[in-house]
Amino acid sequence: MSFLRKINVGFLAKAFICFSCFEELLKGVRFGVSSIKYLLLLSLIFFYVISKDHRVKKEPVVYFIPFYFYFSICFFFDFSSMSGDSIAFIGKILLLPIWALLLNKFDSFWENGISLCRVIAHTMVVYAVVNPLLYFLHLPIWNDSFHTYWGRISVGYPTVDAILVAFALICVFFYPGLNFSRRRRVVYATILCLNIAIMASGSGMVYLTLIFSVALFRRKKISEKLPIIVSLGILIFMAGSVVTFLAVQNPELTENLLAQVENRVDIILKGQSEGALSNVNTIDTRKYEFDFAKRLYLDGHPEREIFGAGFVPMTRNSAKGAQVFIESQYHFNQFCLGYVGFALYILFLVLFQFKIFYWFWKKNSDLFWMYTLVNVVFSLGASMSIVLLAWGIVVVYVFFVHSAYVDHLKIVYAIKDADEK
Repeated sequence: MSFLRKINVGFLAKAFICFSCFEELLKGVRFGVSSIKYLLLLSLIFFYVISKDHRVKKEPVVYFIPFYFYFSICFFFDFSSMSGDSIAFIGKILLLPIWALLLNKFDSFWENGISLCRVIAHTMVVYAVVNPLLYFLHLPIWNDSFHTYWGRISVGYPTVDAILVAFALICVFFYPGLNFSRRRRVVYATILCLNIAIMASGSGMVYLTLIFSVALFRRKKISEKLPIIVSLGILIFMAGSVVTFLAVQNPELTENLLAQVENRVDIILKGQSEGALSNVNTIDTRKYEFDFAKRLYLDGHPEREIFGAGFVPMTRNSAKGAQVFIESQYHFNQFCLGYVGFALYILFLVLFQFKIFYWFWKKNSDLFWMYTLVNVVFSLGASMSIVLLAWGIVVVYVFFVHSAYVDHLKIVYAIKDADEK
């Protein structure tokens, strides 16, 4: 019975990761396919409840406790003023502590951690292939509300997808436990990078620059740099081939795609938009949205600036007052939770980074750079999206937090075994 239970938990955890990573794509599919992840999560919670041992290892979850304790207090006070849809919307943020607790509990994670990491890499490679194909295949399974983004070859949400693809690319380049062949690493890296390129994601371009820079400059031997250099070469060739093919088959799409890429590069390098999209700057748009919300609810209310305006303005309908629209996790924290919530969120990012430095700096450089890049990508992504509402990002990031702790313990036990011998 216990053996069957472990198998079920491992399978459910992998399936939950897959459906969470595909969330942005499955949202547009009919028949409620995206709801399967809720059933998988409930199944994992059921296995947790019926398990005999409910002890919790404190280390992997301690970073989240202060922020989520304060979040829960704010959520409790706003609960009576929120509709059912609003509660479900904000309640999605509670996935992180629930998933952290589940990963923390199951001992099979020790054996299946590397397996789950492979699942993340495989899943995002499949996603990187399926996503552009579905852009061109207009299937009847899409909801009426389904739409694609102008000049961006994606049926998901490029800002969120870019973070998940970057996580997978970090695994491919840095995680030693994957044991991927050099050829597979090159193929996977090329597919993932090409997907970011055709999504025309400005934040994705930043992630790629960071990952390739670290991967290249931290390796001294040419043989170690070769897969990265080959991936870059193939990526440039494939990107050129894709653009050439699209220019012949669909000139308008190609023009729009190149305009989006040019716009993103101008925003990153010059801080402003130019060319065909001179009036589009998503960074300024996010800032304007927050400034509008701030003027509406925070200005002149110092207590709200300190403790937050709560969640009701984010979810109320126009009949009950002006609804604000915020797309940045940092702005969300500052608006809903005030300076207190903002500081606690920064605290858990800093604490995790401190632990990464303490655990791996002099013991395993691959793991140090891998988990540092994960934390950096997650932190940068929070400026462009409310990452705690994106299940795929939360599921993968929390997995990495636990994986870092497990890898640290493996190093500690390996050192102890060596000393005893």
